[in-house]
Amino acid sequence: MPGRRSGLESGTPTRLRPGGSPLVPRSSRRTRMPIAGLLLSALLAVLVPSGSAHADRPDVPNKSDLAALRAEADRSAAALAAGTAALEKVQANASTLAKKAAAATRRSGTLDAQLSRLHREMGAFAAAAYRNPVGSKAGLLFGQSGTAAGNTLQGLGYLDVVSARRAEVLRSTAATRLRAEQARREMRQLSKQAAEATQEADRRVAALRREATAVGARLTVAMAAYEAEQERLRLAAAAKARAARAARLAVRQTGSCAGGGGREWGGYPNGFIPASALSPLSHAPGQRLRCDAAAAFGRLTAAYAAAHGGSWICVTDSYRSYADQQRLYQSKPSLAAVPGTSNHGWALALDLCGGAQRAGSDADAWLHAHAAGFGWHHPGWAEPSGSRPEAWHWEFGYIS
Repeated sequence: MPGRRSGLESGTPTRLRPGGSPLVPRSSRRTRMPIAGLLLSALLAVLVPSGSAHADRPDVPNKSDLAALRAEADRSAAALAAGTAALEKVQANASTLAKKAAAATRRSGTLDAQLSRLHREMGAFAAAAYRNPVGSKAGLLFGQSGTAAGNTLQGLGYLDVVSARRAEVLRSTAATRLRAEQARREMRQLSKQAAEATQEADRRVAALRREATAVGARLTVAMAAYEAEQERLRLAAAAKARAARAARLAVRQTGSCAGGGGREWGGYPNGFIPASALSPLSHAPGQRLRCDAAAAFGRLTAAYAAAHGGSWICVTDSYRSYADQQRLYQSKPSLAAVPGTSNHGWALALDLCGGAQRAGSDADAWLHAHAAGFGWHHPGWAEPSGSRPEAWHWEFGYIS
C-alpha cells in the first residue's frame, strides 16, 4: 500500500530487487500475505465506505461526486494543454511574420533612398542641359563644320544614351519600389492578423486557465470534505480503526508499495496524496516521496556521499500537491506541467541542486552513471537535447 515503510525500516535484513522493492522470503510470503489481505479488506471497508454512509450528510461528496469532479478536472487540464500548445504556435507564426514585415520595411526604405538619389541625378542632368543648351541637332550640325560638327554629333549621341539609360534605371527602380511597398503592406496586414490571432489565443488560454483553476479549487474543497468525513467515520468507529492500523502494519511488514508509472496508486489522484501515505527523505528535511522511491533515494544518496566525501545529494523539490502545481503553473506556465499532470504529483520525481542542476557537472555525470542502479533515471525530455531541458529533474521508475 502506498506510503508504507518497507522491510528496511523494521530492522530485519531485506534483499532488494533492482527497482528498489524488497524481496520477501518465501516462508514470509506464505504466512503473512493472507493475513495482510484480510486486514487490508477491513481497512478498505473503513476508508472507502459505500454511498449510503453519506446519506445523513448531503453536503459531503461521495465517490461518484469525486470521480465526476476529477473527470472534469482532467478535461479542463487537457483543454488547457491543447490551448497552450496552440498559443505557442500562433506566437511563433506572429514572430516570423513580424520579422518578415520588418525586412520588407527595410527593403522598401532602401529602394526609396535609391529612387530619391536617381531623381536627384536626373534633375541635375536636366539642369545642366538647361544651363548649357546646344540647340537642335540640325542647328548644331549646320552651324558647325568639320571636326566640331562631328564632336557635337558624338556628344549629343552620348547624352541620348545616358539619358535613356538613366530613365530606364529610374523606371525599373520605381517599379521595384512599388512592388516592395505592396509587399510591405501585405506583410503589415498579415502581421496585424497574426497579432489579433495571438490576442484571441491568449484570451482563450487565460479563460481555460481560469476554468482549470476553478475546477481544481472545487476538487480541492471536495477532496478536503471527503477526507474530513473519512476522519469522522474513523474516529466514530474505534474498533474498525484498530483493524485499519493492524492492516497497515501487516502491509508494512510485507514491504509492499503499490502502484507505479503515471497511474493512481493507493486510490489517490495526482497531487492529492496525504502526508500519511508518503515517506520522508533521508538527509533532505521536509521532502517526501512514495515509500519505495524514498527508500531507493536513501540508498542512492548514501552511495553518492561515499563517493563525494560525505556530501549528500541536495534536493529542492519532491512531492508537489495540486495546489502547489497550480501556483507554479500560474507563475511559470512555460516551465511547469499542467496542474494534475506533473510527475511530482505522483510523489515519484525530484528536483536536485548542489551542482546536479547543471548538465555536465560532476554531480550530473555521477548520477547519469549510477542512478539507474537504484531505480532512478533522467527522462529523455529533460536531457540537454530533449524538448524541455531540465538537468535537475529525476524520476523513480519510468513514468514520463
